[in-house]
Amino acid sequence: VGFETPISWSSQNISGMVAVELNRSFPSGSWETIGEAPVGSGVLSWIPNEPITTTARLRVMSLESPTVGDSSNNNLAIVQPTLTFSSPNGGQILYVGSTVGMTWTSNVPENISIQINRNYPGGEWETLFASTENDGGQNWAVAGAVTEHARFRIAGTVHSSISDTSDADVVIAAPSITMLSPSRHPDMAATSTF
Repeated sequence: VGFETPISWSSQNISGMVAVELNRSFPSGSWETIGEAPVGSGVLSWIPNEPITTTARLRVMSLESPTVGDSSNNNLAIVQPTLTFSSPNGGQILYVGSTVGMTWTSNVPENISIQINRNYPGGEWETLFASTENDGGQNWAVAGAVTEHARFRIAGTVHSSISDTSDADVVIAAPSITMLSPSRHPDMAATSTF
């Protein structure tokens, strides 16, 4: 829904215009015209709209010879576009200098942007990747200010209203070393020279 989709066909020994039609409930539903084009152009650009369905079919019919046409061989699905951020989705500790694999699922046919908010929900969104391939994964070298209230957001680069934010806070921490043994004796000075 909302994304431009080309519908294409080929023709032989016919001229004039064709009607491109949609049936949302094949085989029992009715056919509605979604556009017309010269038969020789072989293509019509269409932007699907609601209602959604999993039993749609398309057909191309000659306007001058109504018995000449063809329909798609299998059902098509018309669905809402979705982006779902999967990981890190909350509760993780990410250390500055390490690399984290961000993952998501999507049916959106465009690149996405990835942002971070280090003081969610009141902070500003900072762009980590302005446009990255929508292939479900992107590595990030953890950098920037440490925080206990970070969240990530992904969004379409063209349809920015299609987005998702991580479900809970992520901690971004500085790496550290803590000496456990041997510990100093209580009577010794607090500092030692090695």
